Amino acid sequence: MNYIQTGDIQSYYEYYESASTSSTTIVFIHGTGLDSSYFHYLIPILRQQYSILLYDLRGHGQSEDGGKAATIELLCDDLLSLVQALGLHNLVIVGHTFGANIAVHFADRYETLIESLILISPQAFLPLPPLASEKELREELAKARTLDKLGEFMVQRLTVKHKDHSIAKRIIQSYARLPVKMYMNHIEIACQFKLEHLRRIHKPALVLSGESDPLFPPSFTSLYNSFLHHSKFLIVPDSSNMVFFDQPAVTVEWIMKFIQRPKSIRTDTYVFTDRFLQQLMLEGYNRLVARNKVSIQCMGGFEVQMNGRVIREGWNTRYAKNILIYLAFRKTATREELCDMLFPEMTAKKALGNLRVYLNHFAKLFEARPEEPPCLAIDRDSIYFKCAVECDLADVMEEMNRSLEEKDSMLKYAMCKLILPRATQHILPGCFDAFSLSLKEKFAQDWEKLAIWAADYCCKLEQFEEAAQFIRSCLHSYPNDEGLIERMVAIQKLTNNKKELRKWTRKKKASRPDHYRET
Repeated sequence: MNYIQTGDIQSYYEYYESASTSSTTIVFIHGTGLDSSYFHYLIPILRQQYSILLYDLRGHGQSEDGGKAATIELLCDDLLSLVQALGLHNLVIVGHTFGANIAVHFADRYETLIESLILISPQAFLPLPPLASEKELREELAKARTLDKLGEFMVQRLTVKHKDHSIAKRIIQSYARLPVKMYMNHIEIACQFKLEHLRRIHKPALVLSGESDPLFPPSFTSLYNSFLHHSKFLIVPDSSNMVFFDQPAVTVEWIMKFIQRPKSIRTDTYVFTDRFLQQLMLEGYNRLVARNKVSIQCMGGFEVQMNGRVIREGWNTRYAKNILIYLAFRKTATREELCDMLFPEMTAKKALGNLRVYLNHFAKLFEARPEEPPCLAIDRDSIYFKCAVECDLADVMEEMNRSLEEKDSMLKYAMCKLILPRATQHILPGCFDAFSLSLKEKFAQDWEKLAIWAADYCCKLEQFEEAAQFIRSCLHSYPNDEGLIERMVAIQKLTNNKKELRKWTRKKKASRPDHYRET
């Protein structure tokens, strides 16, 4: 075993000298939760022409963790210490997921050491709901004392070979060895990565994406690639996130072709497309991170912000709150739709006259400052927001939809746990129009389906107290539902909690019709 002092830790590494006279060394950087051994499949062919350096990141595999939170700078310093101690230069750095982030930062700081970069399934956590949910799910699974459960979750997302028991066991064990604090530390570092960092990289780059990658699919990775100045983007067939593991022969072939001809990877015909994609991405990114944004809280209270400042007054008059909620969910509305929603029994002429007054009031609530672009548009036919709109209830209901459709039991359970704290919050306070009432009912019905499923799943795991929490959350909306109360009785029998069992048995009797109780 080879260890070397890198800063405050002993780092494990493997160095394979080239069989040829090439001075190029390929450095492999693994992703969070894995280790350098997953690259072993690539060594036999690559070392015929290039030297190979593998190493375990601090806290991973056989490297020490140092006992302190890492930074991207510290991780780059670890790599620098390693290559300097071995006297290496002319580096081709191959980074996988989080390792790709390290590769980008290392190339930015030590450009003279680098020949080119190869970024495999690179990650960047943009402020998009699916990516935010992915981050929350991983953090929820990482709350345990070890990362075994997280490993079980990740193995199905990392490789198309996840059904192979030996491979799944190996990946789960890799995650189990990683300290929980180190994993959370890496998540924090990954969230700080910005796509703008890629614009500082001027070395040739190859970006590889797995055809079936659910974490960072080709559609996302192609946009990531567009921020690099000199790059080539390739999709590896029949592979997931770990393309080098799923398709080692294809990966080796493409890596070698790229190293041999990095300067021929792009022609001038792609320049316009790259600039167009960059502009498109930046405009969408700026909308998301809030240059012009309306944020709506309608769970556990009510608050509206426009560009960071709270709009406090005017919501409880002239149907302002009702119009806002309709627009938050429907994105755009015609005057006729709003009249049908607000005044279903009023004549069309009178309803349109009233709506005109209410829309004037609504527009005043969203008056922009002179230096700001307008957030709201009201034209002859339609009313809509001209900015990004965030709504906590809409986000949660979207999470519910994804949870209802999810087939993987472990992932579905983790998603339900994330929704649970918000499931009992009072929603849409002060809204009693037909549209708002329909939202409240859908929220309650969808959550009841999920909570009952989650409670049954918890019972299979013998987590009876947690099962009871899910059923209690449904009773918040349906306090006298006999079926839910019967489930609570059944769960309390399993817990042997006699006090709770007596309580819910009494409720069960009280929920029955009088004639049934008398019988």
